[in-house]
Amino acid sequence: MKKLILVMKSKGLLLALAVFSLSYLSLAAQGIYLNPAAEADMYKPLTTASSTLAPSSTANFSPDNLMDGSVASWSEGARGSGVGEYIQIDFRYPDFMHYVMFINGYGVKKHWLSNSRIKSFKISNEEGESRTVQLQDTRAMQVVGLVELLEDEYGDLIISEPLYGSSFKFEIMEVYRGKRWQDACITEMDINNWYSDLFSMNEDYIYLNLFREYFGGIVDYKGDLFIESDWDGYVQISVEDGKYFEEIISGDGTEGFEEYQAFININKEEFFMLSSYFIKELDFEHIDFNEEVQDDPKWFVRFENEFSYYDVFEEKYKEMDQEMIEQLFETNPVSELSDISGDSLIWEDIWIVITGFENVVKAIYPPVPIAIGIEDPEFEVY
Repeated sequence: MKKLILVMKSKGLLLALAVFSLSYLSLAAQGIYLNPAAEADMYKPLTTASSTLAPSSTANFSPDNLMDGSVASWSEGARGSGVGEYIQIDFRYPDFMHYVMFINGYGVKKHWLSNSRIKSFKISNEEGESRTVQLQDTRAMQVVGLVELLEDEYGDLIISEPLYGSSFKFEIMEVYRGKRWQDACITEMDINNWYSDLFSMNEDYIYLNLFREYFGGIVDYKGDLFIESDWDGYVQISVEDGKYFEEIISGDGTEGFEEYQAFININKEEFFMLSSYFIKELDFEHIDFNEEVQDDPKWFVRFENEFSYYDVFEEKYKEMDQEMIEQLFETNPVSELSDISGDSLIWEDIWIVITGFENVVKAIYPPVPIAIGIEDPEFEVY
């Protein structure tokens, strides 16, 4: 029997944007956990400030500018450097604050160095719990995490609890001094939304967060991705060109691999993840552990594929149905491989693996294990 390989190119992405869930609307209607300060808008947080610079003839500096997607900025209006002034963010419902997105300084490029920028914020909730975060002196988008990696008693990395509440104060602790004016400015902010149309985000940043969401991981202050392992707490992984590969090796002879590829269509806000899993392991069900001498061990191999898409409104991955998967391919791999092989195949008969190039995958039948160098005389490969 020969291995049949069909290379497919992923078409476009098919995810349509969803509406907010009915359960959320129901809670909103009931007013459960209502924060009175945020009643003005059911979905948008209320943003206020301790002081605001008086408007000029061409611009205003209201805290409402912080989440409007424009170069309009907030500027504090107190005398001096702005240290001690603050932004207040009030949400309708309490939640964990995991990370904050910033565009630091004044939004108009030619005046950016003229005004002061924020060097550090102390972020505190209504209970007085706080985190101090450092901002870089750059016009580029930056994400600041409020969840820390800590060592437990065994030396393994674990994560700390993020701040929790419905009212958060961002107090200015230090500034980068402006060359002309002392007023400290912030152009944009967003809370917990790793993807936002208010910000310009490159592919590497999106890939990193797609994997962070997929594995439930954390990105530290250096921009490194950590995910929880089975035995060693949180461990760092490397994502390159939207791909992550991990080899499986065990002392009992088990071997295999897992590979993951993210696919993105930024313009349409569509994001997919393909995972392929292969393993060769001992058939423990047919081993008699009471026997001192065992027969030749029996091995079996298995493979799995999974397509999922990221719902940007519900902020989670969802499983794709068969129709959705089929629309990802220019030619249906099951039909094509059925014609080539002469067999009547179903999706479970083929194996989807990743070539390493964006938007290109291989459909293989039969799903042979030679990809990791395991010899199997039943298959001839060419």
